[in-house]
Amino acid sequence: MAFRTERASESDYGLLGLNSKASRKEVKSAYRCMAKEWHPDRFHQRSLRDRERAEEKFKALTAAYRRIAGGWLEEERSQDQHPSDERRAADSRPAARPRDPAHPKPMRQAVGPGRFVRRRSLLSTGLILAALASLLVIRAQFSAVDQKAPPTTLSTLPDKAPSDASRATDSRPELTPGAPAAPEATPEPPRPQPVDPLRKSIPPFAGPASELITIGSTQEDVLRIQGSPEVVRGQTWVYGVSELGFKEGRVVRYNNFDGSLKVRVLPSRAMPSPPPAVYTIGSSMDEVLAIQGTPTRMEGNRWLYGFSELRFKDGRLSEYDNFFGDLKIRLSPGKAGTGSQNERFFTVGSTAEEVLLAQGTPTSIKGNLWYYEMSNVVFRKGKVQYVFNSSGNLRFVPKEELTRSE
Repeated sequence: MAFRTERASESDYGLLGLNSKASRKEVKSAYRCMAKEWHPDRFHQRSLRDRERAEEKFKALTAAYRRIAGGWLEEERSQDQHPSDERRAADSRPAARPRDPAHPKPMRQAVGPGRFVRRRSLLSTGLILAALASLLVIRAQFSAVDQKAPPTTLSTLPDKAPSDASRATDSRPELTPGAPAAPEATPEPPRPQPVDPLRKSIPPFAGPASELITIGSTQEDVLRIQGSPEVVRGQTWVYGVSELGFKEGRVVRYNNFDGSLKVRVLPSRAMPSPPPAVYTIGSSMDEVLAIQGTPTRMEGNRWLYGFSELRFKDGRLSEYDNFFGDLKIRLSPGKAGTGSQNERFFTVGSTAEEVLLAQGTPTSIKGNLWYYEMSNVVFRKGKVQYVFNSSGNLRFVPKEELTRSE
């Protein structure tokens, strides 16, 4: 999912508690912290007003972050299309003129990493003997250093490029002792560009363009499809506010928080076509994938679709939280109703089937606790034990009143 092209304003940074001069690292860190603080999942047990306020705050934070991140992308594209003044100046710098053979400049010779000895021209014939003695000493030094110092290669060259001043004073390539002199007009070979260590040993991508990441994909697959991560933390690769988790070099979990990951999870076996419209407690993982599609987040037995959650046990759906209504789940009683008046209500001691007949599919199920919005029903040994009608939406009648009505 591409970022929006809207320009970020000062208020966007202010919403994250920052100013417009904040670095990318500060923006990402602030967004993650505030997104966790205002995530609607943390407000399930709060009042309706608090839940709505959390949703609005969370949406505003996400929109602000996307506008800021969109500005980063525009800035990078602008730099690629319009190089800086320094870059243009370097590109337009005239090539060094070839030196006049009649007026040679003193030559530098390398005697070891970072050390040079400059030979001077002899100015007087009276110093010939002294110069010869000096040359013998220097030659002995060259031999001693050459035995100790490693040969100069591309890998041992200093990372820092020479300054403009040094290039202007001496445009000749440096020579290793004993090597033949190169022509003075020959330009210096270009320095190799740094290689991404994660991509260093990966062959060119030969798969189809539509290939997507899934559970079990290798790190090489992820790099070809998604590109290099922004941050690597142990076995976790971070892309914006989404991330992938690895174990033994393969994807075992992911969180596609902002929808930027090219991820898809399919059933492991063929499913009926078309698939059923809904699933229920006890449905398999494959059935859920066929009906609900790829989860937003997958961590082993815990799957999330948006802000709704599914939990599996032994490969079967055992718990869920559908507070935001993202899930295509429905629970139906195991037997048909008898049509009696009591089926429109339930009481302490009612079975789960009787609660379903009266109340319908719960908003959430966690163990022996069924939620209907903010109200909940507690079961023990398959029978209703406690009822907390916090939202006033339960069709619950105390047992004594239900008995009198009969």
